[in-house]
Amino acid sequence: LDFTFNGPPFVIGEVGYRRNPGKEAEGLPGNLKAGAYFNGGNAAEFGSGSTSRGRCGFYVLGDQSLVQWGDRAENRHLGIFGAFVCAPDQSVNEMPYFFDAGLVAYGPMECRAKDFIALGAAYGAFSSDLRSEQKSLQKTDPSVAVQSCEMTIELSYGCQVRPGLLVQPALQYIVNPGGDQSVPGALAIGANIVVSF
Repeated sequence: LDFTFNGPPFVIGEVGYRRNPGKEAEGLPGNLKAGAYFNGGNAAEFGSGSTSRGRCGFYVLGDQSLVQWGDRAENRHLGIFGAFVCAPDQSVNEMPYFFDAGLVAYGPMECRAKDFIALGAAYGAFSSDLRSEQKSLQKTDPSVAVQSCEMTIELSYGCQVRPGLLVQPALQYIVNPGGDQSVPGALAIGANIVVSF
């Protein structure tokens, strides 16, 4: 870990808005955030061999409760979430556009008020400049893959085994793994274990 200030500057800022916060609010809660960043480091430009100094981007993300059930203090509800990230300079950013969205139900059963079940999708588009470089390289090396886009669909269930311990098995289907359209879709099974102190 390097805690010195010798590296290039990195700046990020964010603003947010909370709708109907707190347990006493009558409406359904929601959050909206927007931010932007600047990275002053050098980055190689795809296909040109030159170097560009500085990259920037912005993002918007939010979530909104759609319907609640049970005691409001338990926070059992069905919600929607989504995010969009844009790093517009395609000459240096490998994935300039990314978004995700989904649904999540917290406390789906009264006997499992701390559990949740979620269904989501994520999509990322690779840089057109990167694709041009890969197509050029493919002329001399056919093994070079041309990356277009990648998408993941995920279903997961978060189970609170005990206070402070959450186990979350997940099932994912990946379309165009690595962005390569010649690679067949892949099924992935995994699990997260979260310990909170």
